[in-house]
Amino acid sequence: MALSNFELALALSNFVGSALSSLGSGFIIICYVFLPLNKHYRHLLILNLAIADFINATTNVISGTVVLATGPLSRTPACIANGFIEQLSVQATDTSILAFSIVTILITVTVSHESSWTAKSSKGKERFVVMVCCCTWVMPILTSFIALGKGHYTAVSGNWCWLTPEPVYVRYVLTHGWRFLFIFIEIGLYTYLSIYLRRRIKLVSLVSTQNTPHSRMNLRNRFRDLEQSSGSIQMHQLPIKIPCDQSESMPCVESKNDPSSPRSVFSGAPTCSHDQ
Repeated sequence: MALSNFELALALSNFVGSALSSLGSGFIIICYVFLPLNKHYRHLLILNLAIADFINATTNVISGTVVLATGPLSRTPACIANGFIEQLSVQATDTSILAFSIVTILITVTVSHESSWTAKSSKGKERFVVMVCCCTWVMPILTSFIALGKGHYTAVSGNWCWLTPEPVYVRYVLTHGWRFLFIFIEIGLYTYLSIYLRRRIKLVSLVSTQNTPHSRMNLRNRFRDLEQSSGSIQMHQLPIKIPCDQSESMPCVESKNDPSSPRSVFSGAPTCSHDQ
């Protein structure tokens, strides 16, 4: 069955968007896997999210190609497989974003204290993040197989197959409800992070303000000690000679240093000492 003009425009726009998303996420995966970047454990979280998005976008491109070539999708084994991958990748994207917020809070809060996280080696931190990335796929796998066992995959509006719109609770129990829960958790976590960082910055600013006068006092005391120690040196015992030019334009004045004072007073003319 041929597509109407509206359906064709919708299918074409979905296809273009999915293709661009697939190219973008695929480029990120290639960069993190093959380019010699300065490796960091956060890169694993980014790579995990990029993989989930790449799977979702590529699946949409495949199903979109079928829609543009043959018309609307029907409930076939290929459609069921497409719906299974859609559910898996969509929810993996949601859980990967939640993992981002959890790991960010964990690192930010524990790095400012003496904790097991700061004591971990690079390999230990990497193993921990790998475990977190693996956990992000547990719920998507469970919900995908539950929907498969219940026969809830069918062709939906757009270029793909997914959970059936009837009964309504299916999408909320398996996808939408968890997504709303994750959103509220992320809002709460980042609100806590904002409050925590504000308090830390205020505390650091207060400590630095209190330490500044003490630092200046210590600096003054050191200069005072240096001045006293330099004043105790017998200046007349030091054989210091300053040559001067005995010219008429630049008269020279012979001066004596006071041993009790480290300062020399000049009366507007250069001073010198002559060998007796």
